[in-house]
Amino acid sequence: MTLPKFQDAPAQRYIRNRPLARYIGVSEMTLRRWKKDKDLATPAPMVVNNIEYNDLPQWDAWLKKRAVSRITKAKPA
Repeated sequence: MTLPKFQDAPAQRYIRNRPLARYIGVSEMTLRRWKKDKDLATPAPMVVNNIEYNDLPQWDAWLKKRAVSRITKAKPA
């Protein structure tokens, strides 16, 4: 029996708050504030035993959407 190589492993889908904040490049407090702000409409976490697990592909899509909306709203110089 051979073990699968590391690169063959599926990408991590769910991530907790601290690693998510590091991945995004913000503090945990900023992430908490973003989640609390209803106007931002951040992806809802999955909660298991009072621990939040965030869907990484949903966060990537949310960040991409926010970046595109900010670019399109920017006024030309």
